[in-house]
Amino acid sequence: MESRKIYSLSILTLIILTLTSSITANEILNGNSRVTDRTHSIIANEIVKNMTLEEKVGQMFIVDAAGYKHKQPTGGIILFQNDIHSIEQIVNLTSNIQKNSKIPLFIGIDQEGGNVNRLTIGTTTAGNMAIGATTSENFAFDTGKLIGDELSLLGINVNFAPVLDVNNNPTNPIIGIRSFSSNASLVGELGVGYMKGLKRSGVIAVGKHFPGHGDTNVDSHLGLPTIGHKLDRLNDIELKPFQNAIDNSIEMIMTAHITFPTIDSTTIKSKKDGQAITIPATLSHKVITELLREEMGYRGVVISDAFNMKAIADHFYEEESVVMAINAGVDIILMPINKERAYNRVLREVKLGNISEERINESVIRIIELKSKYGILKQNNISSDANKFKIEKGKIIVGGVDHKRIEEVISDNSVTLLINENNVLPFNIKDGDNILLITPNLRSRDNSLKAINKLIGNGKVIIDSIIYSSGTELNLAQKSKISKADYIIMGTNNLRNRDRRIDYINQLISYTNKQDIPLVVFSTGNPYDIMYLQHTKAYIATYGDFDSNINSSLKVILGKISPKGKLPVDIPNKDATGLLFEFGHGLEY
Repeated sequence: MESRKIYSLSILTLIILTLTSSITANEILNGNSRVTDRTHSIIANEIVKNMTLEEKVGQMFIVDAAGYKHKQPTGGIILFQNDIHSIEQIVNLTSNIQKNSKIPLFIGIDQEGGNVNRLTIGTTTAGNMAIGATTSENFAFDTGKLIGDELSLLGINVNFAPVLDVNNNPTNPIIGIRSFSSNASLVGELGVGYMKGLKRSGVIAVGKHFPGHGDTNVDSHLGLPTIGHKLDRLNDIELKPFQNAIDNSIEMIMTAHITFPTIDSTTIKSKKDGQAITIPATLSHKVITELLREEMGYRGVVISDAFNMKAIADHFYEEESVVMAINAGVDIILMPINKERAYNRVLREVKLGNISEERINESVIRIIELKSKYGILKQNNISSDANKFKIEKGKIIVGGVDHKRIEEVISDNSVTLLINENNVLPFNIKDGDNILLITPNLRSRDNSLKAINKLIGNGKVIIDSIIYSSGTELNLAQKSKISKADYIIMGTNNLRNRDRRIDYINQLISYTNKQDIPLVVFSTGNPYDIMYLQHTKAYIATYGDFDSNINSSLKVILGKISPKGKLPVDIPNKDATGLLFEFGHGLEY
């Protein structure tokens, strides 16, 4: 009965709107671009007026699949890799979730591309830093649209991307190649391009992690990071991409569980050890309301990062932190550890007057307005024929040939040649030559083998391999393999200070140089690996270890294409005295 009440009133609103304009009810419900923001605002206000408090508070939570119960009021669900098995399965899953929802849900996913790739049945894409190396806003748009087209077909309407963090800290353990660049302007341009691509596909883009996670050396999944820069510096670097996205009408922004004491120095006792800690951005009224909304002019939905991350879970009691986040200005709480308890606590605090119902209404109006704008309010009424069509089309589009080709073109344009002493590259490999592959893991080895055989031809060369790890030492058997090789291709992956692999790699480079055997090193993750390497004569930055990244690197190494990428980050010297390579560096041949 309540459901009919809400929707009969919203239908009445639709009738009034269609009588006073040339827009049809179907266009309104489907999120047609001819419909004005004011129309969606009227719809949202009308729906919220007729919702119970319990329904409104439910809209302010997004849970994972394990925590989802369709009989409990919920605003959305986030999917992970283990929730997705096939095109047919995920289309049916998302359709059934929506059919059982009184108000259809945000169905979200972290499909950034590159190394954050939950949709393994889809197109991986080259990754954000690879796009940064192309400096092309068109490629960013193409990536966003490609990902959006695949998600939309599967019934996923929110992508927790793009990453708008400026990766200007080489030791950052969690952002790295998820960022487009260490240059704030480039991050802003490419982030907006990616956002527009998603939007073109009818998928909501979520800029993250506000006010910026790029200059940290702590992973907020594991601890509570701090960025201590003054506001002038934050405006020039961290906040700049977010301001660009706001100016280009981004509609959802995710907060960071990071403390910014120069913006908000408020402290609270940690439940972990009783020590005073500065409250993180997610819980800060000064950050969310005063900075983001009032100073930067943001009017869209604010969603928290996941509440099960240790930056929050270790230091704050969840129910209290959820209340703090809502009072700070957050509209949606993502993945509370115990949604039912958090939800009940919010209800209680509203009834006690510690959270005003007006504050709840502000958030829910934003949420419903965004759902209206993207046609989500009609997603609980999708026919079985429409689902069949999506499944059949999905089998062609999702991970299909056309999308793989876009991925390949972007990847080919991203490969960055940093060092090429005495024109070591490209390798001039002949039939019968011995190639030695030295890689940090099995995936890199297998992808490299596959690429070489594809580019040269199966059986035309002799390929041997070494897989090394942190405990590997250069032994006689490996020296023998090196001595037999005509060419050596070595991959590295996310080296860190005091990484035991560094000594092994440098020993191997030194031994190979003494043998006068051509050697190229290519990084299959962060481009910063070169900081730790000595006497490298040829070095390529690849920005990922997936098929497309490896294939493109091997094309460059074997002379099938010329390197076109430009370094999207500054690479400092290991001792931090000056730069080893500047942003924009990149050789060609």
